[in-house]
Amino acid sequence: METPSENAYEFVRELERLAFVDHIIPVLTNRKANKRAILDQLKGTFLSPKVGVDDMVIFYFSGHGMTMGDHIGICPYNYFNPAE
Repeated sequence: METPSENAYEFVRELERLAFVDHIIPVLTNRKANKRAILDQLKGTFLSPKVGVDDMVIFYFSGHGMTMGDHIGICPYNYFNPAE
């Protein structure tokens, strides 16, 4: 059974194999997949002037999530210890 980190890198390798990308794909795993880093990366990507209206942005997540009522969310690395 693969870990979420292994899944993430396998996904990137598959995109590269299909020649789907022409630049480096950011990958956040383990300690680097903390709440601040995830939000910063999302903001940097979705608010980038390099991303045009006809571009596709793929957000791939492999890990834990949870629901609270009608809300669904992902659990970053530091979910149980936000000070980390």
